[in-house]
Amino acid sequence: IFGEVDPSFVREYDSDLLENWSFIDYKDKLHVVSYNKSSIRPLLTYGWREMKEIPKYHSRFIRFGYTLEFYVDVTLDNIAKPFLSVFGSFEDFLRSCNFEFIIVWCDNGTMDSFDVALTDTPFKTTSIGIGWDNFCVRGEFVAGDFLCFKFTLFNPTNVACVYKLN
Repeated sequence: IFGEVDPSFVREYDSDLLENWSFIDYKDKLHVVSYNKSSIRPLLTYGWREMKEIPKYHSRFIRFGYTLEFYVDVTLDNIAKPFLSVFGSFEDFLRSCNFEFIIVWCDNGTMDSFDVALTDTPFKTTSIGIGWDNFCVRGEFVAGDFLCFKFTLFNPTNVACVYKLN
């Protein structure tokens, strides 16, 4: 369990942020945590405990109008392919945003970038990849998993948190 740092805070103060941070809690106890210095997925790692309230920038924060989630079944068929074909609202979202690529990250720290491939002839297809199969291996996803691709709308980007729902 990691504490997630607000990406807007990181953008503003990145040059001042050190690898170790000290906090004093409401009981005046000192806590020292490690910061991973990532601009994509900024985390407080060692020394952090599970959070009780989830802030808007957190990977698990979900609220209508703030986040957009898309769900994908991992199957024996799609886990073995180097790309993932997407359909429905996920496909509509990727097409409407005109992303050339998306950045995805998982709870275990796996991060990857996927090109968004759009085809209209002879029929409409939308896929992300190349590297989907390797991402599944590194993200520890297996056939039978049900994944959530969560995008943030209050600070829209092409970055998605991908995590298991089952």
